[in-house]
Amino acid sequence: MRKSNPFLRRVTYGMIGGVVGTMAMEQIASVMYRFEKAEKRQQEEAIRKESPYDTMARRIATGVLHVQLGDEDVVIFGQILHWGYGIAWGAVYGLVARAFPRFAEPRGCPLGWHSRSSAMKR
Repeated sequence: MRKSNPFLRRVTYGMIGGVVGTMAMEQIASVMYRFEKAEKRQQEEAIRKESPYDTMARRIATGVLHVQLGDEDVVIFGQILHWGYGIAWGAVYGLVARAFPRFAEPRGCPLGWHSRSSAMKR
C-alpha cells in the first residue's frame, strides 16, 4: 500500500476548502448586499457596470493577453478567475496552515475574507 503524499494531501484539502470558502463568500456577500441601504446600492450600481470579476477578466484579456472578448466570454473568464482565485488561496492555506499552527486556528476565514477584500479594491 502506498503512503499518501502529505504535501499533495494538504494542497488538495486546501483547494477543496477554497471551493467551499468561495461558495460561502458568495452567499455572505449576497446577504450583505440585500441589507445594504438602497441609496448606497444604487450609487454602487451606477458606478459599476459589471461584476468586479468581469472587469478583471476584461482587463486581463485586453491588457495582458491582447485579445478582445465578447460579453459571454468575459463572464466565463470572470468566473474562471473568481473560482481560480478562491481555489488558489485555499491551496496556499493548505500549505501554510501546517507550518504556522496559530495561523490555522481560525480555519482560514480571515485569510479568505482578506484576500476577497483586497481583490475587490483593485
